[in-house]
Amino acid sequence: MPINSRGSGLEVSVQLTVGGEKRRYRETIRATMEEAIPFEAQVKADLWAGRTPTPFHADKKKASKKANSCITLRAALEDIFEMYWRGTANADNRLFHIEECCDFFGADRPINEITTQDADKWIAELRSKELAASTIRGKCSAMTKMFNHFKKRNVVSSVPFFDLPQVGDNTRDRLITDEEFDELIRLFREEYDYSTRRREKSGSDYEDIFVFLMETGCRPIEAKSVEIKNLVNGRLTFKKTKNGLQRTIPLTAKAQAALERQAELRGAKPFEWATKPVVHHAWRWARVRMGLIDDPGFICYALRHTCGSRVYALKRDLLLTQHWLGHKDIKMTLRYAKLQPFALDEVRDLMDASSPETN
Repeated sequence: MPINSRGSGLEVSVQLTVGGEKRRYRETIRATMEEAIPFEAQVKADLWAGRTPTPFHADKKKASKKANSCITLRAALEDIFEMYWRGTANADNRLFHIEECCDFFGADRPINEITTQDADKWIAELRSKELAASTIRGKCSAMTKMFNHFKKRNVVSSVPFFDLPQVGDNTRDRLITDEEFDELIRLFREEYDYSTRRREKSGSDYEDIFVFLMETGCRPIEAKSVEIKNLVNGRLTFKKTKNGLQRTIPLTAKAQAALERQAELRGAKPFEWATKPVVHHAWRWARVRMGLIDDPGFICYALRHTCGSRVYALKRDLLLTQHWLGHKDIKMTLRYAKLQPFALDEVRDLMDASSPETN
């Protein structure tokens, strides 16, 4: 345990490895556990950043001042990043959101001074940029995660309310039809002109990444982190995921062929080239040629939603679908369990078959 009872006080002991270098800090403090937890978080943040941690106290006056202070925003967010997000496929985005939060609220501001009014101003600024509701929620997730974490540990007594916009159903309910997907692949196979695009990939490369996304339902950032060594006997383990949960799924023949083809071309990380800007550029190119540029639901992420809906339709098993998609909370999976037009007909037929005969 990093915080242990030691005599009449508490020993805070932190050891981290950063870039192959071991960094340690240990101090016995006279404080309550509620005071020691934010101090430990501050020490972690200092060690990760290469700073020398400030001792909890040197005399009673400093001790009193330290006990009444609260962890700063940057230290709190860095602590949350190390605990929940480092090593996940979405780590880079999380770091970007953390910097945005620090710029707006103030990196050195104690988190117990941030109010609901501050949160309202933050969301209003994001809305003024005409960002999508899902994007605003993503940018606010660092703050909401941080406050919930430290509220549970009694570091803050209350948390500000973040009035997050609701994500409409139109985007996530949009499925890619077989005809649309066939046309998408045909465009890249036959018409994609990459010779004039600097650092672009060939049409067959995009065919492989989009087939892989459709067949596995993985998130684009997870495909980028896939390693060929994690393909064993036709089963692929996603080590780096958005929420940090590893999962293993059997690949379809199409998905495995696309992955192995890219591995032959690029080695250990077949889709490492498929960064967000590169994939977005290619997808937009296809949308324009398919006449779907004004369709808000025809987005790359709809490939994941389409796969999830297919998995559920085939087995009608929420737990199986949850594992296939890698959801931490089954509530996220419920959106894929929509009733198909024929579902109620099947229930009627079963009821007819089980009804007792009447004269």
